Amino acid sequence: MDAQEIIYQDKPKHDSGVKSVYIGIPIFLIALGLWVFSVEKELWLILVGFVGAIFYALLFWFGMNRNYMIMRDRLRVAFRFGYHVDTLYKNIDSIGSLNRFGFSSSSLRRPSGTIMYPFRNVIAVKNQKGSFLFLSPKNVNVFYEQLSSQVRVNNVNIKLLGL
Repeated sequence: MDAQEIIYQDKPKHDSGVKSVYIGIPIFLIALGLWVFSVEKELWLILVGFVGAIFYALLFWFGMNRNYMIMRDRLRVAFRFGYHVDTLYKNIDSIGSLNRFGFSSSSLRRPSGTIMYPFRNVIAVKNQKGSFLFLSPKNVNVFYEQLSSQVRVNNVNIKLLGL
């Protein structure tokens, strides 16, 4: 079997709060440039706002992950234009939800008591050096099950902490 074979693939989930940040900051930069221009009457201030907004939008457009891929021997996070980051199963220490790693659930809660989206459906992958990779696939349960079954198939000593 080919090590590059994709076992399971899922797209990241971006909720309305995350999307509003991606759209809101460029709009804010443009509005700020227009407001400062109205006060100072300097054309370069509008250009700074527009260039900042375009730079920010491009930075996030290029930097947003496109796919999470479970492969035979690695976990891959794919970005645009063929760029990807691979994490070999043999370099992973543990996999689970954020609260399984001891992240404070009280800091992740809204006043209503529900856990905020960016943390509710996140799979944390801790490597052996202690750093984390946070994944938010659209179908968290299926992704976790596929990842844990692939870890078992590879007979790698990884702590599966659950969701």
